[in-house]
Amino acid sequence: MELVSQAILMGFSKIFLITDFGVGDWYVPALKSSILDINADSQIIDATHDIPSFDIITTAFYLHQLERNINEPSIYLVVVDPGVGGQKHSRIIVENSKGNIFIGPDNGIFSMIYHNNPKVFNIDLEKLQTKLPSLDVSNTFHGRDIFGPTAALISKGVGISEITSPADYFFQENFYEVEQQNQTLIGKLIYIDKFGNVISNINREIFGKSFTSKQKVICTIGKNKKIACYNTYSDVNKSEFLALFGSSGYLEIAVNQGFAAELLSFELGEKIILSTS
Repeated sequence: MELVSQAILMGFSKIFLITDFGVGDWYVPALKSSILDINADSQIIDATHDIPSFDIITTAFYLHQLERNINEPSIYLVVVDPGVGGQKHSRIIVENSKGNIFIGPDNGIFSMIYHNNPKVFNIDLEKLQTKLPSLDVSNTFHGRDIFGPTAALISKGVGISEITSPADYFFQENFYEVEQQNQTLIGKLIYIDKFGNVISNINREIFGKSFTSKQKVICTIGKNKKIACYNTYSDVNKSEFLALFGSSGYLEIAVNQGFAAELLSFELGEKIILSTS
């Protein structure tokens, strides 16, 4: 018998949708319909459809943050797929140690789902079509034609092995890696939130291994912009820059009651360097 979590055997109650579709076109309702046509009892939650188009880095971080804030084992259906229809990346399912299921293209969007020893599976179209004989797969809308139906079947309790084949690994981008050189940390800027805070890939654990609470740590972005680390927004005056650990658990660049992303000259993926003054 397939070794799967109790949640899978019983089906999942929630399917979280994460896409770059926006809400002005028919893509989101078409995706939802592909799920509800198979499992009308699905509890579909629109996590976001506002991921910037084709943005793998933002997707990976958003997914990481959403998953760490949801306690119940759930399905995460993620469709940000700039290479849709091509052969470069597979269509995969990842199951992590928390019992969560992630469904989407293998293009780096699951790079920050790094719980111990995740299980990886390739979606097998022949097996999927055996379960769904009327399935018609287009070249450009795999969210509706493959990922949605896959999520629906699993939410009903269909075993993963019934619609997949095993995979050895999944593709991971290196944007979450932090480099340490002597008394310096080199990370990357990877996400902009609604308040204009620019979040890095440096978490508290990595920071704590390099610096003490008594040290004054300075962040450098680009050639000249230097920003000091503080504990909270009120440690600086209104409109002043600061770096701090927000609720995400990662170091972010902010402006007290302002929008750092609009005032900084940077690109996502750019380096951020931390050192003592």
